Amino acid sequence: MELSNEAPPIKVQGRIAACEGDNNPALGHPIEFICLDKEEPAMCKYCGLRFIMLYSRTAAMFYSLVNKFLNGFAMASNTQ
Repeated sequence: MELSNEAPPIKVQGRIAACEGDNNPALGHPIEFICLDKEEPAMCKYCGLRFIMLYSRTAAMFYSLVNKFLNGFAMASNTQ
């Protein structure tokens, strides 16, 4: 995984990255869906590849706020 940290993070359009470790499924690993809501790169637990959202910092903050709102809404509806 040390070599993966030397490579720049893979930029992904959207909030979720899907990592299979390799373009050839026979050489890769089980598919790992990685949430990219944070500003820092997120790492695949199997191969160590790092991913980051392509959107701007403002868009990342917006998605983070939406997630917090939706999580709070879900918690409030569970208590009723």
